Amino acid sequence: LAARLFARIERSTGVSLPHGALLEHQTVEQLATLIRARRQGTGVHPPGPFFVVPIHAGGTRAPFFCVHGAGGNVLNLVALGRHLASDRPFYGVQARGLDGVEPPFSSIEQMADAYLAEIRAVQPRGPYFLGGYCGGGLVAYEMAQRLRATGERVALLALIDSPSPLLPPPESRIRRWSRMLREKDAGSILERARLKWRRDTGAARTAGALRFHKGRGGPIPHELRDQWLTNEFMQTAASYEIRPYSGELVLFRARDESVAGPANLGWGDLAAGGLRVEDVPGDHHSLAEEPHVRVLGTKLEVFLQRAESLSPEAISA
Repeated sequence: LAARLFARIERSTGVSLPHGALLEHQTVEQLATLIRARRQGTGVHPPGPFFVVPIHAGGTRAPFFCVHGAGGNVLNLVALGRHLASDRPFYGVQARGLDGVEPPFSSIEQMADAYLAEIRAVQPRGPYFLGGYCGGGLVAYEMAQRLRATGERVALLALIDSPSPLLPPPESRIRRWSRMLREKDAGSILERARLKWRRDTGAARTAGALRFHKGRGGPIPHELRDQWLTNEFMQTAASYEIRPYSGELVLFRARDESVAGPANLGWGDLAAGGLRVEDVPGDHHSLAEEPHVRVLGTKLEVFLQRAESLSPEAISA
C-alpha cells in the first residue's frame, strides 16, 4: 500500500519519497508540506535524521534502535512497536536508496558508520540497545562492534531471525528436488513446480525491469525498490568479514521457518559473551505480523528490561 501511495504521489507531483516518511508525516497536510519542500529544493530528506525514524519517540525508558531488513524499509516494524512497553522509545533505522535515486551503501561498515552517527544524535551516550531484522542483524552486529571498540556500552544486541554469514549454505536444488521426489506425491510435486515456475518468471521480469531502469539512469520505480535494495544488500553482505563479538547475543528465531542448519542460525561460534536463542511463532515474514508479533514484542521487552536492570559494570563486561 505504501509503494502504491508513493508511486501515485510521484506521478502527480514529480517528488519521490521514501516509504518511511509515512512514520513522521502521517497526515495529508504534513505530506503536502514535505512535498512542497522537496519541490522547492529545501528538503533533500525529510526533516530531522534520515536513517533513524521514530516509530514511537515518547517515553522515559532506554530507546531501542532496530535496523531494517534487506529491503531497507522499516514500515514492517510498526507492529512490533505496539507490543513494546508504552514508555519505550522505539526507532527504526532505514536504508539509503529508499528514494530510488541515491545508491545504497557498498559495505556493512559504511552502513554502521552512517547509522551510528544519527543514533548518537538521538542518544549521545550509552548504554545502547540495538537490534536488527533479517539482514539488518548483520549491520546491528557491526554497529555494536564499533561502539564497544570506542568504549561505549551495548546493553543489548538482539537479532530477529538474522542468519549468520557462517550459516552453512542451503541444500542444493538438485538434492532438494531429489528428496522431494522420494517423499512427496505427484500432486504435491506438480504444485511445487508450478509455484517455482511462477517465482522464477516473476524474478526474471523484475531483473529485466531493474536492468532497464538502471540503464536509463532515472529513479528506480517504487514497485521495484524492495527487490533492488534486497539484491544490493545481499551482494554487500556477502563481502562482510565477520569477527567474534565479545558481548552477549540474543537471537529471536522464527519457529516455523524450514531452514536447514543449526537452530542458532550460525551465531554459536561468534558470541563470545554467550548466545540466547528464543523461538517465536511464525515464519521469517509473519513473525513481525499479528498475531505472532505480540509474542516477539513481549519477549523482546523482557530482554530490554533485563538489560536495563544490569549494572553499568555488568553491561560493559
